Parts: sequence; structure tokens; C-alpha cells
Amino acid sequence: MPTFLRDAAIPLDALARTSLHYPDQRSQLIEHVLSGTDWLIILRIPVVFSLFPIDPALKPKEKVGHIVARMIKKNPAMVVNDWIPSDFGDVGLQFDNGLCGRTLISVWEPTKEPRYLAAARKSGDWAMQCPLVLNWNYNGFSVRFLARLATSTGDGKYPEIAIKKSGTWRATWSNAKWTTV
Repeated sequence: MPTFLRDAAIPLDALARTSLHYPDQRSQLIEHVLSGTDWLIILRIPVVFSLFPIDPALKPKEKVGHIVARMIKKNPAMVVNDWIPSDFGDVGLQFDNGLCGRTLISVWEPTKEPRYLAAARKSGDWAMQCPLVLNWNYNGFSVRFLARLATSTGDGKYPEIAIKKSGTWRATWSNAKWTTV
């Protein structure tokens, strides 16, 4: 599937959450959701949703196409089965990890299938380890996912990190790194 994981996660999340509101159609909706969510789990390398697709349709002038082309030029061996399974310290994969993690929680809620909760927790543990980065969008996807994971599971380790990542740390730029004050 030559697409970003986020392109699969967004509709899967929506369908799973919709199923909670339509009990008469839940089994039909969940049937579609499960095959897509299992695809997401299969693609995880090794623990977290950390994949960029290699798609010939990506044009180097487009933002993502440019990033992917630059990364491949630096390290051609980074492509594994038509995917790039690392962001090499950029932590930009918090975006896809956050969306896919939220999808796993949305699928776990109506199904109570342990594999979805286990995969969400692994992704949450990865997100907890990510440092703050300059692109707040990346941080925000981790924060939203960790907050959702905390709310859905009641696990107290997630809200503490979500709060730290979202607002109680005032970040400043110093020596090309985020620091807390």
C-alpha cells in the first residue's frame, strides 16, 4: 500500500469510534476495521509505527517527497521492503505513531482484543521516550495519543508525560536543542 500509515489510520479510527454509536451496525463496521488495523500491526517495525512509504508518485518538489529523497540519498540501505523504518532521530514519526496508536485504542474499545491494547501500549511507551522537538505538530500527536491512552486504560504513567510534553514544560531554544526551564 503506497501510502502513509496516517492515510489508513484516520478512516480506521473514525469507523471504530463510529461503531460505538451504532450498535446495530457495530459488527459490520468492526469487520472492516479489523483487517485494516491488523495491516497496521503487521507493518510495525519493530515496536512503533515508524515507517515512511517509498512511493514513485512522491515528487521531490513536494515536502515529503523532498525529505524522502534526501534521506535515501544519504543512506540508500535505509529502504526495507519499500518502506523507511526509521526517522533517524528526527522524531517526526510521532505523527504516524500518534495517529496509529489512537486508532489501536479506538479499535480496542469496542473489541477488547488484547493485541490492539498491547500494540497501543508499545507505541505509547515509544512516544513517552521521544524528546520535545521544534516541530510542535510532532509533539502534539504524541501528546494527544498519550492522553487518549491514559483516558482509555486508566494507566497513570501516560498522563504525566502527556502533561509534561504539552504545557508544563516551557521550551526554549538553546544550542540547537530543546531545554526545559
